[in-house]
Amino acid sequence: MLSRFSLFISCYLVFNPVSAQGGLWLPLDAPLHVAEMRALGMEMPAEKIYRSGLTEAAAGNSLLMAPSVTNDSGTSLTPAIVDVNGSSGVLISREGLLLTAYYLLVDWLVYLSDKNTDYLTDGFWATGRTAEIPLKRYSASVVVHMEDVTAQAHVGVTEEMSKTVRQQHLKANVAAIQRIAPRAAHQQAVVKSMLGDTRYVLFVTETYQDIRLVGAPPQHVTFFGGTKDAFSWPRHNANFALLRIYTGP
Repeated sequence: MLSRFSLFISCYLVFNPVSAQGGLWLPLDAPLHVAEMRALGMEMPAEKIYRSGLTEAAAGNSLLMAPSVTNDSGTSLTPAIVDVNGSSGVLISREGLLLTAYYLLVDWLVYLSDKNTDYLTDGFWATGRTAEIPLKRYSASVVVHMEDVTAQAHVGVTEEMSKTVRQQHLKANVAAIQRIAPRAAHQQAVVKSMLGDTRYVLFVTETYQDIRLVGAPPQHVTFFGGTKDAFSWPRHNANFALLRIYTGP
């Protein structure tokens, strides 16, 4: 069984590419660094870190990739990594339970509180599915597919171009890539530039709109030690919140 620690590490790698001996890595890059990761103690196969979740039907409409790189069976850590309103989270159960940072819920806990109930002071824990609280304007996006599209983004771009013209060409190329990107009808495609526009990566995601609050600890527990301790010592607090993703036909 894949550990929750492994899920956390992969979550961090997707939304925060880290500096390592081999450079900046995304889960997409795992197959390129197997030897180095093995030397550092990694035991799982590289395909357990990242494997495309696109079906052959979705990939067949693409001019970017061959269906042979799709994943109609098997799984990896990447689909457990979630973007929650711009912050990171990780799925920890088959029933949509989502672990994320407490600060993301502070405003909602204030909004939900009243003179009789103070969710900031006392925390909140749903006693069952029917007690979970829907969070309006919250969404969760799961990464289905990643692909390096640097070559496509730089088509027609030359060193002789002015900065303005260069950016116009890059913008047009990125728009074209997103338009023809492999995805199902309910999926989204976005290209993100990295490393000073020297690398472009296509992300295909699925976004869920029905997000509900399951639990959050009392605020004094989440901020134990304060900012000074957080940046000076290993943290000893419960800076987390539990949400659940709901979806249906």
